[in-house]
Amino acid sequence: MAVNTTNNTARKLNSCNFREHKKQLFQVDMKQVTCLAWVPRGIPALKPLKAELNSNQLSDWEDTKSDDALTNVSSEEERFNDNDDTYIADSARSHPIESNSDDEDEDFLLKADDNLVLFGCCVDNVENILEVHVYNESEDSFYPHHHYMLEEAPLCIEHVIFNKDTRDKGNFCAVGTMDSAIELWNLDVVEAIEPVAIFGVRNQSSETEKKKAKKISHEDGVLSLTWNRILSHILASGSADLQIILWDIENQVGSAVLSGHSDKVQSIKWHPTESSRLLSGDTSGVVKVWDARESVCEKEWNEFNAEIERVAWNPWKSENFFKKIEIQVAASDGRLYNMDIRSGIVDVTEAHNGAVLGLSVNNKAENYVMTSSARGSLKLWKIDDSGHFKFSNKYKLKMNDLLCCEFCPDEESVAACGGENGYKIISWNIGSAA
Repeated sequence: MAVNTTNNTARKLNSCNFREHKKQLFQVDMKQVTCLAWVPRGIPALKPLKAELNSNQLSDWEDTKSDDALTNVSSEEERFNDNDDTYIADSARSHPIESNSDDEDEDFLLKADDNLVLFGCCVDNVENILEVHVYNESEDSFYPHHHYMLEEAPLCIEHVIFNKDTRDKGNFCAVGTMDSAIELWNLDVVEAIEPVAIFGVRNQSSETEKKKAKKISHEDGVLSLTWNRILSHILASGSADLQIILWDIENQVGSAVLSGHSDKVQSIKWHPTESSRLLSGDTSGVVKVWDARESVCEKEWNEFNAEIERVAWNPWKSENFFKKIEIQVAASDGRLYNMDIRSGIVDVTEAHNGAVLGLSVNNKAENYVMTSSARGSLKLWKIDDSGHFKFSNKYKLKMNDLLCCEFCPDEESVAACGGENGYKIISWNIGSAA
């Protein structure tokens, strides 16, 4: 229930050399990792805060977690703002206080060169957890720091560098689950038992709550999230209800709905430099590019003949109007596509024997792409000048269903992946792969 920070001697793993190309590290076998995200250096608070919870608040929380929680809807209704779609967390429940210095150890405090790695986990099909780990490249260290208990299994997570209260940078994580609502957690506050906000209306909300909320809300599970790095108060979500919703984080409301997909919206991504351009893919095999300002579809492709698992923009070929604007598409039949937004498919490769479940484009090493598969393989690709994929390297991990993979935002060779049997931090030898 409560979150515990790590103990230096008990939790911190032995130092390892991440530069060794074929070494896979830090596997955890007792959990399924469904999604992950990195937190860039310089974003987390160096001295995290702890939430203060009294016995009454803990008792209330346990009541809401019980099987008959729906009978206690009156207290929940009070926490819905009549003027928006969003649940507002009771500030008394998550009031941060500075931790007791007598209890602090070295690993509770963060360093300026630390990255955080966020893992959405299901443990033994019983517990659903958002885990926060610390990774430090210079120290070759990686260890769990704190975690949050979730009500539903996490399907997608997205790091959000925006504080709705200060309108400035923040350190938050949005979580999508099979519930129709989206949770927002403050990563700088440990031992929190509830998110700071919930966007939309939960599937199990009472009729009174649904009437109080506005119409903008998903009606099924949230499968994908993407934060707008230019308009930092905007978050987008794709759902099994076939809709994409744009959320105004500052005002805590759904601001627009993008309709047009005929099946589950499984992957969405904001353009890295154009604030209104959004990429999406669905399980019927359709990829769309949207103008979010006008809520209209600009481009559409439907020639994939497989479910779209992941979509991504290539940040290295996305800015100059006179050059190719490339996107990458990963499909359930094992194929990986490189596409020019104007002319369509440039190249397609049989990337994996099985669905391509993870896709990440390196923002430090030009034109490097990583994919993960349903059969436990992780591959590195280089896109050449003609737009074709060149195989560079491969890991074969002792995992089935590698559901997610992401490059570190600050180290070109470092990546994280997760799946059926846990997670790993790995290192690609980018230089020799070129």
